[in-house]
Amino acid sequence: WGIRNAQDNSLAEKVVAQKYLERNQKEQTLNQVFQNYSTIQNSIHSVSLAKETLQAAEDAYKLVSYRFLNGQIAALDLVTSQQSLTTAKATLAQARFNLDLAWFSFQASLGINPSSAKID
Repeated sequence: WGIRNAQDNSLAEKVVAQKYLERNQKEQTLNQVFQNYSTIQNSIHSVSLAKETLQAAEDAYKLVSYRFLNGQIAALDLVTSQQSLTTAKATLAQARFNLDLAWFSFQASLGINPSSAKID
């Protein structure tokens, strides 16, 4: 009877341990989903800001280019404006890449085969 009781206790401990592991895995998965969702929201905001910055850089470049052609400013100002425009384009590209990466990570955390469907 003692051996049977020890086996029952051992089995009960294994069941409790297995339930704990399953609950812990579910919590980790849920936390990962929430974290990835938050990353998507932040990335969407970053893309929006990058678009606004690019628009401002394009507008500034047009104005600087016009003023340069009219001899009102030096070539250095034009080059600086071009550099700002290029930086804004690169920032937008990086923000879009980060959003795509966040989207893939979010889908993967849901157990979905990641797809590249557009989200912005």
